[in-house]
Amino acid sequence: MGKKYTFSEKNYFSISFDEIQKSNKLSFPLFIYFQNNDHLILRYQSNKDINIEEFEKYKEKGLKEFWCPKEFYEDYKNSEIRTDANAESIMDPTTELAIATLESDSLSENEKEKILSKIGQDYIEVIAGMGGNDPEEAKKSLNKCNAFVDEIIKIAGASHEMGSLFEDISMIKKIDLPHSASCSTFSVIFSMALGHTDPKSLADIAFASLLHDIGFMRIDFSILQKSIDTFSPKEGEAFKEHVNYVEEIFKLHQIEITPSVSEIIQDHHEQFDGNGYPIGKMGFQINEMSQILSLADYLDELLDGKHNGEKLTPAEGFEVLKKMQLQPDPQRRFNPEVFDPIVQAASRSNIKRDESQLSEKDILKKTG
Repeated sequence: MGKKYTFSEKNYFSISFDEIQKSNKLSFPLFIYFQNNDHLILRYQSNKDINIEEFEKYKEKGLKEFWCPKEFYEDYKNSEIRTDANAESIMDPTTELAIATLESDSLSENEKEKILSKIGQDYIEVIAGMGGNDPEEAKKSLNKCNAFVDEIIKIAGASHEMGSLFEDISMIKKIDLPHSASCSTFSVIFSMALGHTDPKSLADIAFASLLHDIGFMRIDFSILQKSIDTFSPKEGEAFKEHVNYVEEIFKLHQIEITPSVSEIIQDHHEQFDGNGYPIGKMGFQINEMSQILSLADYLDELLDGKHNGEKLTPAEGFEVLKKMQLQPDPQRRFNPEVFDPIVQAASRSNIKRDESQLSEKDILKKTG
């Protein structure tokens, strides 16, 4: 009998027998788990031929799946047997790395910031390259980013004062949830890339993003259905009022938000050049996290066709942002300290990699 390995589900992922039968040779090892002694036995090594007859014998004995070390997840993901349904149930290694970093007591704050900032930059690159001109491919990539941020929010929001907020949100039927969810995904990733990596900051921007358009509950639905560029002056003024309804709606629905989350929401339509609303703040008077949300909001509006009626893929949306970067500073909508690094991160050639960064193995070793 083969060598025994101690089983830990957090270090392995399962692959069904039915999946394995789609291929004659695999690029990753397969283990069988024996529950009675809580051990794994290596059954197939990498790049060995698969014996289908043996598979049938295993199935007759009631075995339904093999297990594979998570370090081989990328090989599995790129193999011909991978299915989207199975892939969605497995936590991406990058997500595991981010969570381990957030929860680590042994990493310094500086080490955490380096690791999480790089992960944020990597995900911006994913967003910017989503599907090219293929909306379906873009959707799959966005789902990957959503899954990543969902896990980050679970960790970041666990000890936050507004940690139970998601249940409250589901009770409010008229919130534009798909848009808000996308803004939350983009905002958290942008924040990480810019170095806002402490759990409270990530939770603040996530919750603010999910609730930033709650004022739409008081806006005529016919206005919300239109592209922003087609608003009449009267409709434009009515639309802007949604920011002023926020506090009132929170009180009505007994949603208690922290001052930091409230400020992010209140300022998310302010613009660096002073042409925003509701107050007309300008420059560094505007909360930086509000500017991050504002950029996420604008990007998702481009993708949803809210500006000229033409829906864009994320790749096309970032091309619009790159053109905006060429505008002179007095006409800038966004804080350049927020906008420029994010646009640069979308073009990987402009990112100078930090060679002193801890490797993934180093991080996992330190976090246990």
